Amino acid sequence: MLRTALACLLASAALSGAPTSAQEGPQPDIAFTMERQRADSVQLSLEYGERGESQHSTSWKLADLRGLDPAALAAPTESSTRFRIVEEAGVVECTGLVGRGAGAGNCRFEPDEAFAEAMARRGVGRPKRADQLVLTLQGASLSLLDALQRAGYPTPAVTDVVAASIHGVDEAYVTSMAASGYRLGDLDDLVAFRIHGVDAAYARAMAAAHPSLKSAPAQQLLAMRIHGVTPDLVQALSDAGVRGLDGDSIVSLRIHGATPRMIRELAAAGHSEMSAADLTAFAIHGVTPAFVRAMAEVGYPNLTPEQLLALKIHGVTPEYARSMAATGRAADELSRAPRR
Repeated sequence: MLRTALACLLASAALSGAPTSAQEGPQPDIAFTMERQRADSVQLSLEYGERGESQHSTSWKLADLRGLDPAALAAPTESSTRFRIVEEAGVVECTGLVGRGAGAGNCRFEPDEAFAEAMARRGVGRPKRADQLVLTLQGASLSLLDALQRAGYPTPAVTDVVAASIHGVDEAYVTSMAASGYRLGDLDDLVAFRIHGVDAAYARAMAAAHPSLKSAPAQQLLAMRIHGVTPDLVQALSDAGVRGLDGDSIVSLRIHGATPRMIRELAAAGHSEMSAADLTAFAIHGVTPAFVRAMAEVGYPNLTPEQLLALKIHGVTPEYARSMAATGRAADELSRAPRR
């Protein structure tokens, strides 16, 4: 089944209050529409609830819509269709019309009682009908719960399992993250990692880029991913000889725009192997390689990072420094000298 980031699920108040047993209460009404995407897939959209206020739109392979005839879907005229979505959590049976690459109709949901019982036995709780429908449409598996237990995670609530399934947290993801050395606080943390694209490959690549990241806390790893820190960026910072690199300092450098190019140009201007803290301060206050070079040209070639920062913070320009150089003013006196 091809599940894409187009999944859109809105909790339905009516369905959330539906009976918890598969045998109790009326079945929720479900309307479907579909549209051909490629030769082997369709975009299937479902609306359910008393007023159709809950929606789910996902890409499905035709082979996973059991009974759907691809030829009928592509035909120039409409014909009746019947197909089923069969997953661990339940079965969705649909009937309607298809043709000209599209289709529409209605569906009926049959939750799997054994699946609900298994969730309850694992301490998660019994899903409500609407939750179990979402779990069915997302292809949720009990193997996720077993993987969480093996990795030592606390038992999640039903709503946490639903959120995890929507965002693609499954047994393989939990297992791979655990193998990479990351056992997070709970399932919510795993969902946050998944949403922002932190996977085992990213964790391994970051650890390989700099020794300090081999044991980076999970929140640092997440922050680096959110702010666009790549392994290549970390390697470039390391190659430039930046001192004091760790997850927090790398994020700070990224946020404030201290790029590898800036670092290389500062090194060419006489400031190599700077600390991450000084580089961040340079970026924040606008101490650029051009400023360093200009100060050297007007008579102040050996300024320390602290002196450069003080000059920039106090508004000392190269032009002003040139006029002061003729009076023999030391660099530390420039920021205290009265402006003309």
